[in-house]
Amino acid sequence: QVYLWDVAKTNIVHVLSGHSAFPREVSFSFDGQFLASRGWDGTLRFWDPWTGQQLFKQFVPGFTDGFSGSGYRYGYNVNSHEKGIFELAASPECRLLTPGFSIGPAGSTCEFSPDGKFLLTAYEDGARLWNLATGKVIAFIPQPQTYTAVFDAGENQILIASRTGISACPFLRDATGQINVGASSQVISKIPAPNLVFTKTMNIFGFSVTNTIQLLNRKTGRITILSMPNRPLVRVDPRLGLSFQADGSLLACGQIDSQNRVYPVQVFNAVSGELIRELPHDGGGGAQVLFSPNGKWLLTGDNLEFRLWEVGTWRLVYSISRGDTGYSALMAFSADSSVLALTPSRDSVRLVEAATGRELATLEAPEANDIHHLSFSPDAS
Repeated sequence: QVYLWDVAKTNIVHVLSGHSAFPREVSFSFDGQFLASRGWDGTLRFWDPWTGQQLFKQFVPGFTDGFSGSGYRYGYNVNSHEKGIFELAASPECRLLTPGFSIGPAGSTCEFSPDGKFLLTAYEDGARLWNLATGKVIAFIPQPQTYTAVFDAGENQILIASRTGISACPFLRDATGQINVGASSQVISKIPAPNLVFTKTMNIFGFSVTNTIQLLNRKTGRITILSMPNRPLVRVDPRLGLSFQADGSLLACGQIDSQNRVYPVQVFNAVSGELIRELPHDGGGGAQVLFSPNGKWLLTGDNLEFRLWEVGTWRLVYSISRGDTGYSALMAFSADSSVLALTPSRDSVRLVEAATGRELATLEAPEANDIHHLSFSPDAS
């Protein structure tokens, strides 16, 4: 443990717990805004000394150089002949937005607005629009058993997928930037959509119905059904079990049957319905799937590990083991496809370099709550 003392009052202000072995090094930034500690457990941890909150941790193999004399740079040894430098940003690392009730199992998705000023969240009783500057809910759209809520591409409306189907709710932004969400909504589909996915232009929606995948063309209203041959009991995992490639040409899905038997990840031609490829996975439960925004990679995740595949050649680029095998694999790409956010456990997020799998940081919320969804802001900050 690391102890913080008020020198004038000679009392302990905070006890910082987290290291599993003796904290060997401690260092304050030049202005006292940050505190760093490195222990014999190999972890370097950064803290807010005023609140005692851990900001993030990173494994480092050797000794560190501490903070720079000015600014927020921190030096450490990568190996015997290389140095690394962290640069911290002086801004809040974690904020908790509370809707005021316990979240149920259905829904719990979140998405940033294109300008990064608003957050749209889905709960069992409906969708909420948050002003991130104030942390307050500015609009509530009631809809029982809402699974997903997203901003429609190029349209002044919000799309909501629920037990009763898919609907579009208009919203307007006035000259001062204030948002007004309309009370009326347009019904797009009456088919329940627990795992709605869509192409980048929002022209095609995909969702699972028992042992089929249904693709809805918004412009024509046509529904294309992709069947699972010889798998009458199979179902698509209801949480991130579907993903479109950015241009809408490919659709990937993870599957599981009523006896929890696993099946390979399937990749379809989203236009013709032809099965293009099957990718193996070894973990229990259905695999989660996610195409990168640049269309180069397909990420799959199960109870054991994450795997990154190169689209086209379907070469395995790398795999990352998970620490918690009893919890769903959640994942998100930054908009430029350079950074991946993964859940190695139920209450932590690991940031990695997407092209190489190199770990960048591990983020842990102050309260150990289960994570249900991941989403980057548009600028990935």
